[in-house]
Amino acid sequence: MSVFLCHSSKDKPAVRQLYQRLSTDGYDVWFDEERLLPGQDWNREITHAVRNADTVIICLSHSSVTKSGYYQKEIRMTLDAADEKPDGAIFLIPARFEECNIPERISRFQWVDLHKPEGYDRLIEALRFAETKKDESNRIAFDTNTKVETGIPKKKKRLLSPVENQTSSRPIQQLTVVLRSTGRPEHDRKRFKQIYGTLISFHGKDRFSFQLIENGKSHLVDFPNVTTRVSTHLLDRLKKVIGEESWRVEEVFFL
Repeated sequence: MSVFLCHSSKDKPAVRQLYQRLSTDGYDVWFDEERLLPGQDWNREITHAVRNADTVIICLSHSSVTKSGYYQKEIRMTLDAADEKPDGAIFLIPARFEECNIPERISRFQWVDLHKPEGYDRLIEALRFAETKKDESNRIAFDTNTKVETGIPKKKKRLLSPVENQTSSRPIQQLTVVLRSTGRPEHDRKRFKQIYGTLISFHGKDRFSFQLIENGKSHLVDFPNVTTRVSTHLLDRLKKVIGEESWRVEEVFFL
């Protein structure tokens, strides 16, 4: 469950605390201080992050609602992305750090008051509802698009159209991450989300999948519509996240 924090620079301290609480609760939170690297095109990265987030929290305060500039552009991007979401999905959540007016263009969305004692719990309730809707959509996609194999699978190479590789400087690669169950479902779930968030934060045309091993059985979970970029930096990040777990990288064959 990926969450993007749309905020004004003047609200950084409050946003930083929100980021820490959500991260501790297992959410994959996109916060510019943590995700943007020196030299990256920040406009491109933020645009990509908004469009690929499961939920966007628009942080509101007295200073932000009157602020012009890029913050307003982020809200416009969020509204555009919200128009592409299914009916009934929770994608845009206005969150007030203090009593303040809600901008008219997002006033149709129910807001949450984080400055009140029950505010954060209400936010988590909304995120859990959004996650339930996402799981329902994933189950439908899983039934139609995802291949699941029982038993330890042999190494597999995808067959793709060479058109997909015309602009690539090297062949598309397939990264398979092997995850073994620890017997702690909640821990495994958070680890899966953390690795998934790491993979999609690297933008490229490489493909990835998860080989999940539990009780002697292996399930291959594929993501046909999501990509990553295999690099030394990505593999170093994976090593820190999954420790003794493993992965394999294979070159894709073309028709």
